[in-house]
Amino acid sequence: MTMHHLLAAAVLAGTLAFGAGAAQAQEPSDTQRELALEMGRKGIELYNAQRFEDAFDKFQNAESLVHSPVFVLYMARIERRRGRWVAALGRYDTILREPPPEDAPEAWARARKEAELERTQLAEVTPELAIDVGPAPPQQVSLWIDGQLVPGWQSRPLLVDPGNHAVAGQWGAHSAHAQVQAVARNKQVATRLAFPVPPPPPTPAPIVPKRPPTPERAPSTQETTGWVLVGIGGAAGLATLGVGIAALVHHGNFSELCFDDRCPRALEDDVALHNRLSQATLGLGLSSAILLAAGVIVDLTAPEDGGIAINSGGLTWRW
Repeated sequence: MTMHHLLAAAVLAGTLAFGAGAAQAQEPSDTQRELALEMGRKGIELYNAQRFEDAFDKFQNAESLVHSPVFVLYMARIERRRGRWVAALGRYDTILREPPPEDAPEAWARARKEAELERTQLAEVTPELAIDVGPAPPQQVSLWIDGQLVPGWQSRPLLVDPGNHAVAGQWGAHSAHAQVQAVARNKQVATRLAFPVPPPPPTPAPIVPKRPPTPERAPSTQETTGWVLVGIGGAAGLATLGVGIAALVHHGNFSELCFDDRCPRALEDDVALHNRLSQATLGLGLSSAILLAAGVIVDLTAPEDGGIAINSGGLTWRW
């Protein structure tokens, strides 16, 4: 059945059609029915003259007065001719979602049948966007198509009209934009929103176990003894130096008065003192050397850790 015949049938059965529609809502007045019928007739003329904008206004005004799926069907056809395919599909769906009343006129049944056929044909050629958001989780991306927010875009087809479209996405603080050209009969129009790849999470620094602090090692008894011997040997060395200097000075006081190791009797006391100083210097020097050597040997032979410990005389000796 042609478009002209369908609307003509609606007009001829106008009273029945409008009466059935009134049963579902507040009953329109006779004046509203007449106005809607007149607008429908005028819409036919404008539609046949391809004055689609004016025809759409007539059918929309008629529908606002008295509901009829015939008016909605013609508005869907005009939407399709204007390139607004998604809006046309929505109007077809409005007709198909409405269960026809039992006393619906024949014009309503024909309008529903035509709407189902035309919707199927239009859905087969309506472009559908397939959007790749890259590294972003789709559930975290908000999407806009031509400036309109598209809620729940991840779980439904993204049907668009043929032509150019602006696609924008927001993922946290990042935004991405793309221009896409949708072509009729191309069911999958792929586009990508180039969100930046997030940096990898920082690699945690390896945990280095802290070494327990090394306890300060107390010096052993052997080491202490060695250092004491070295100290005493050093003191004896200093004493040797002092006594030796005194012996030299004293020797200078009388050496010029003595000849062939013979000195005047008056100098016997000085000679005896000089001999004692010389003997003391020799003894102290020898003692100092022995003590220093013994202290160094004792320290060098003291083990750092462990070793054999021998307690003797209240002292601990480690080897």
